[in-house]
Amino acid sequence: PHSPLGIALAAGLSLTTVATGLIEGVKPGDSASAFHVMAWNEPVIPPARLVTGFRSPLSAWGPGHRGVDYLVTDGAVVMAPTDASVSFVGLVARKPVVSLSAISPSGVPVLVSFEPICSAPAVGEPAAAGTIVGVVCAAGYASHCAPRLCLHVSVRSTAGYLSPQFFLGQLHPSRLVDDLGPRVRSLV
Repeated sequence: PHSPLGIALAAGLSLTTVATGLIEGVKPGDSASAFHVMAWNEPVIPPARLVTGFRSPLSAWGPGHRGVDYLVTDGAVVMAPTDASVSFVGLVARKPVVSLSAISPSGVPVLVSFEPICSAPAVGEPAAAGTIVGVVCAAGYASHCAPRLCLHVSVRSTAGYLSPQFFLGQLHPSRLVDDLGPRVRSLV
C-alpha cells in the first residue's frame, strides 16, 4: 500500500536524494551497508522509552502518527538531538511547542518540534546537540498518551513529515525483494 517514494520520504530522504539515488556517495546497486547516517541523540535522558513510533500517512491529510512519543514525567529535561537553532517557542493549538531548525545528515533542512515543553531558549539561540532546550510541562496539557504523559517529537522537511526514528539510527534502509527471483535490491 505504501509507494517506494512514500517509504523513502518517511525514512527521511529528500526528493532530490530519492530521484538521484545518491546518499553520501551511495550508488544504485550498493548494499544497504553502504548507506550510513550519522545518528542524532535521544532528546530525553536515557534510558528513553519510546511508546509510539512514526506511522506515515498515505495522503497529506490522512491518518498516521507524524512523530514519535516518549514516556516522560512532568519537568523532564528535553535536549537538542543534533546541532540546531531555536526557531519557534509558543503555543500551537494551545499546546506548548518548541521547534529547532537543523540540517539532516544528508544535508536537507529540517524542523524538529517537541510538545509539551516550556522554559525554552529564545528564538534564534543556538542549540548544540545534547543541550537543554526546555522541560516537559504538563500543566493544562491533554496528553494524547493519557493517562500517561508523553513527549511528542516530530521532524519535518519541505517534503513533509519524516520519521524521527530514522535520524536517531533506529531504522535501516528498506530493501525490496524482486518478485522475479531471490535477488534483493536496495531501495536507496
